[in-house]
Order: sequence, then structure tokens, then C-alpha cells
Amino acid sequence: MVNNTQKKFKELSRGEIAIDEVSVSGDNFRKQFNEDALKELADNIAKVGVLEPIILRQNRQYKILVAGERRLRAAQMAGLATIPYRLLDLTEEQAREVMVLENLHRADLNPIEEATAFKDLLESGGYTAEDVANRVDKSKAYVYRAIRLLDLPQEAQDALEKGEITTGHARHLLRIPHEEIKGLLKDIKRRQMTPNALKEQIRWQFGMDLERVGWKLDIEYAGKTACSKCPYNTANQQSLFDEALEAGKCTNKACYEEKRTQFETDVIEQVKEKAKKLGMGFLEPKYRYDYDDDFEELDEEEQAKYADEIKKHPAKFALTVPVGETEEVMFCIDEKLCKKINEEKYGSYEEPEEEPEDDSEESIARKRERDIAEKTSQMFAEKLMPDVLKKELTEEAFADDFINLSEWQCKLLAKAFCIKELTLKEILTLPSEKVILLLTLLTKVSKWEFENDLAEYIGHEVTDEEYEQIREQAVAEVDKESK
Repeated sequence: MVNNTQKKFKELSRGEIAIDEVSVSGDNFRKQFNEDALKELADNIAKVGVLEPIILRQNRQYKILVAGERRLRAAQMAGLATIPYRLLDLTEEQAREVMVLENLHRADLNPIEEATAFKDLLESGGYTAEDVANRVDKSKAYVYRAIRLLDLPQEAQDALEKGEITTGHARHLLRIPHEEIKGLLKDIKRRQMTPNALKEQIRWQFGMDLERVGWKLDIEYAGKTACSKCPYNTANQQSLFDEALEAGKCTNKACYEEKRTQFETDVIEQVKEKAKKLGMGFLEPKYRYDYDDDFEELDEEEQAKYADEIKKHPAKFALTVPVGETEEVMFCIDEKLCKKINEEKYGSYEEPEEEPEDDSEESIARKRERDIAEKTSQMFAEKLMPDVLKKELTEEAFADDFINLSEWQCKLLAKAFCIKELTLKEILTLPSEKVILLLTLLTKVSKWEFENDLAEYIGHEVTDEEYEQIREQAVAEVDKESK
């Protein structure tokens, strides 16, 4: 087989040609030219002239530029009237081939231009991946990885061409669906994320575990491609990188959620059918820890204990599947039986009566100490908040639920984040990075150690002197408010 990378084309003529006689077609894949480098070349040409001829082809009466547009532009900048040329006997397809090969020798090709050149050569039918790799002294894997960059959405390709992201960023972006890339592009630019930081962001934000799912990975499910064959399965993304990725993760969040929702629906239908056959009821799916007090959840041991009761009176029991889970749970729904089970489990319990506050000096002193402790915590937390807001985000920065904070703690966080109150509706008006930071705080602080957890979160070591100073201010505030 002839090695097409060494193929020669017939030369029709050579010499000098007037620059204004050269026609430049608009199909050159190379669109960007570094202005500083072009000026430097123009200055050099002004001194020594153009040393390497441009390549032309004949098209009727026109002489079309095939290779050497950078030299032509620099010669124009240098004020030259003519430029050396070689006129080759080329078809349009052959001209494209020469143009691509010529450009591949340039050091300043951007990744998209290089990828386009590789793709053109392979699609011409005259070159194998090995031919192209040899031409640029790279591996076949390098060529294939480069061409994959053309699968990016246009805005990501534009960012890569402009140098706003690197090929490292781009390859990680190829791991997620197009509709998710736009948001991450903004994050990369705004937060100046490194490729490794982007890798961690994708792992945290999109890395759903496939090892624990209930559906089969090797067959189509919910009208979607089998996970084992999907390009968004990290097990199938190794070719994008030299280093290994964490296998068994799905980076297509939307598809994963559709399959998960479908699987939950299927499980619920199965449990409904089972409950019907057993003569039990079916409780509509609810959060595991949000059931009515009248319902008593039964574990396997308790189900065995009450097996006779379940068999004799199935209507006293019900099956359900908690939201977000795919396992069956049995409940006792009979009020009297629930009470009996509860007493057997926990014993009888009566809520103790609260002792009313009195006007004694001892009671007043206790209340004052409580107020001082709360005021100290509040003032301490307010002092820490500016540093908390500067804290860099991490992959652990997201929470599923809000925790129960006191009124002043909620007000402090709302004030710090410039929202009216600490509600989900208000939180969702914040920029995404602020939402993540706020939810980070809500997972890392507790109701009782709020200020200490904030200090730990930002790495602030609290000294006895600092705490006593804040407490003295708190005492003064409390005494002032009580007058």
C-alpha cells in the first residue's frame, strides 16, 4: 500500500507572483492567527524576504491559495508586492489534503484546528490513524482523543480555541451531556478551576454509583441505552485520558434519574401487587422518617414475631416503599396493636410537665445565664461569618436536607447571604455557588455547637482570651436589654 503521507504532486510552475493575484478561499479550517507572532514574522520578512514558497492551485483563471496563508498575510503586512510560489496540479480534494498536512507542521495550531485536520485526513480515505499519528509523531490514541474534542458543543469548542479552557478541561467536559456543559464552563472561568478540580467537580456533581442500582446494567432500561454500553459510564471513558478514572460511575445525571425513577415506579407496582395478594393495604410512598405516629414500622424480627397475627388479620398491616428507596417496608396500621408494639419496644412513656418559671432570684439568674450564653454564641458566629463566606467550596459541599436551627441562627445566615429569610424559596434566588456554600454550612454545623462548628469549618482556633472578650460584650448587651 502506498503511504499517502509521502505522496508527491506534479508541479506546474514556480516563481514570484503578485500578492493581489492570489485568491484565498474561505474553507481553510485554520481561522485564528496570533497577531504578535504574525507581526514578528512580517518584521523578519521585511529584512530577508519570504524563504518558503506558498502553495497554489489553478481553478480556471484564478490561482487559489492552498498553503501558506500566514506567510501571505505577513508579506502583506511587510509591504511586499510579490511572493514566491509553487503551482501544483491539484484537485479540490488534493488541495484540502495538502492544506491539512501543511498546517499540521505548524506549532501554533489550537486543539480544535488540530482535531479538524486529523478528522479531514481520516475522512479523505487516504490515511489511516497510524499514518496521521506518524505524521505528527504522536500515538494513535492521541489522534483519536484529539478528534473526540469535536464532539463538544460549539461554545466549548470556542472556549478551547480562545484558550479559555485547556484540552484537560475539554476532555473532562466530554464525560457529561451537552446540556450540563454550559454551567460548568461558567464555573471554570469564574472560579479558574484546574482540570483536576473540574474532574472532582464532575465526580461530586454527576458521579452516580452504578454498583448499587437495582436495574440490570447490560440491557436497555426506561427507553435508554444499557449502562454497560453508555459513553457516560466512567468505565467507558478511559480512552479520553492517560490515567485511570474511577469506574462504575454514571455522569449523565438526567438519564440516571429517569432510570432510577422508573425503577422505583416498577418496585412500587410490584409491592402494591404483593400487598393486594396478601390482603394488606399499601401506604403511599413517604419519607422514611415522616410517617404518622399511628403507624409502627416492623423489622424482620418483629414480622416473624407477629407472623400469626399478620396471617390472621392482614388488614391490620400495610406495605410501602419509602421515597428514594427501593425496598419494601411493612407497617402495622392498627391503632391498638401499634400501641401494644410500641410499649413492648420502648415501654410506656409520659411527657414530663415543665416547671413554670418563677420570679425567684435563682430563676432570674438561670435565665440571665442562658441569655448570656446565647448572646455569646450569636456574637461569636457574627464575627466568624465574613471568613466563612470566603471559604473555598469542596465536593462535600452539598446537602439533601436542612437542619433545624434556632431563630437567631436562621436570621444570621439569611443576613449573611442577603436573603429575606432562610427558606428554600429564598435560597433558590441565590447564585449557584452561594447555594452550595449555604448548604455546606447547614450540613457542617449543628444546633448546639453552631459557633464552634463554624470556627472549625474555616480552621479558626478559638482562644480562651477571645471567647472571654466576646462573653464580656455579650454580658453587657444582655444587661442593657434587660433594663
